[in-house]
Amino acid sequence: MGFLDLHHRDAPLILPDAWDHASAVVLLRAGFPAIGTTSLGVAAARGVPDAGGAAREATRSLAASSRRLPCPISVDIEDGY
Repeated sequence: MGFLDLHHRDAPLILPDAWDHASAVVLLRAGFPAIGTTSLGVAAARGVPDAGGAAREATRSLAASSRRLPCPISVDIEDGY
């Protein structure tokens, strides 16, 4: 099922936020049909402030590793990087 299709079901789409690859896998195994990422969660997990690009590489890494998951991913690309 595609990401668009998930928005057009009888039940609302609940999109949990992962902060690293392991949390994304746990959320997928818990039954969520799609996973989001969170700039705040990625930054906090690394001990850096949110905003300003401090977690840029970590977010890119999370987006790249999440592509292998068998579900749609929505990436919070703070500031559009």
